[in-house]
Amino acid sequence: MSYEIPLPKPELLKEKPLEAPKVMEYLNSNGFNPIAVIVDNNLGKVFVYFEEPLSSSESKRLLEVVNEFYRKHVEGG
Repeated sequence: MSYEIPLPKPELLKEKPLEAPKVMEYLNSNGFNPIAVIVDNNLGKVFVYFEEPLSSSESKRLLEVVNEFYRKHVEGG
């Protein structure tokens, strides 16, 4: 199952691109176990792949965790 997460202010990714291995590591440290993570810095999207679909509460938390990573590493928050 794949999840496409659009990021706010994708123009910031041109100067501070995200790296998929770091996103994967952050997701793992927050209790997620994806099989793959792809970052498209040009479109401002993160694609996260799991073997099984997440529950609605888990998918909402996934969105929050990815955006938290974005804020910390791109926006400096």
